[in-house]
Amino acid sequence: MIARITGNIVERGPELVVMEVGGIGYALRVPATLAAHLHDGEVVTLHTHFHVREDAQELFGFSDRASLLFFQKLIGISGVGPKTAIHIMALGTVAEIKTAVAREDVTFLTSVSGIGRKIAERIVVELKEAMQKETGATVVAG
Repeated sequence: MIARITGNIVERGPELVVMEVGGIGYALRVPATLAAHLHDGEVVTLHTHFHVREDAQELFGFSDRASLLFFQKLIGISGVGPKTAIHIMALGTVAEIKTAVAREDVTFLTSVSGIGRKIAERIVVELKEAMQKETGATVVAG
């Protein structure tokens, strides 16, 4: 498993960076908000999730471990694949997304292409349960 990569940013797109490490260019899908803050030539460390499907192998990158863990929670929800999760991660910081979940703000989540009301409600329910298990407290809107 590839847990993290440190390398030089050699290319960037709206949701993709290519990092050169030891002469090899690794393509990583990243949230658009992260891609916008990275610069060509910059040396960075990204925490990674390696996703394998029958027809593809993809590497997803995040600026910190908390973002990676949140992404992994998202893709554990039925109906949420890694590409959808990356779009959710681009809505804001992990704290902002958790706040929207605590407020049961389904509209916030349905702003992502491909997420309808039913999946957004499932995300809210499952993430609230996960957040309650983490903290041991009931998650309420604040």
